[in-house]
Amino acid sequence: MYPRDRLSIAAEASEEDMYQFLHSLTVNDLFKRQLPVFVIAFVVAELFYKFHSFILETGAFLVTWYVLDAALHWIIPRKAPSA
Repeated sequence: MYPRDRLSIAAEASEEDMYQFLHSLTVNDLFKRQLPVFVIAFVVAELFYKFHSFILETGAFLVTWYVLDAALHWIIPRKAPSA
């Protein structure tokens, strides 16, 4: 058998982290943290992004959502889950 390469190990770790992240989100957290940022990113995309390409506009929307969410989490850090 061949040893697993670093990329496949990193991909498995990344998938596991994403799975844990998605299952750790609560509905309350989604509505309080993600919905306002999603709406702002959507409005920005609708008003300013006119690339005449669905793929480009979708990508720009997702990047905008990511940047706004990262800025929000930098300004207001997420509280650690209480045990």
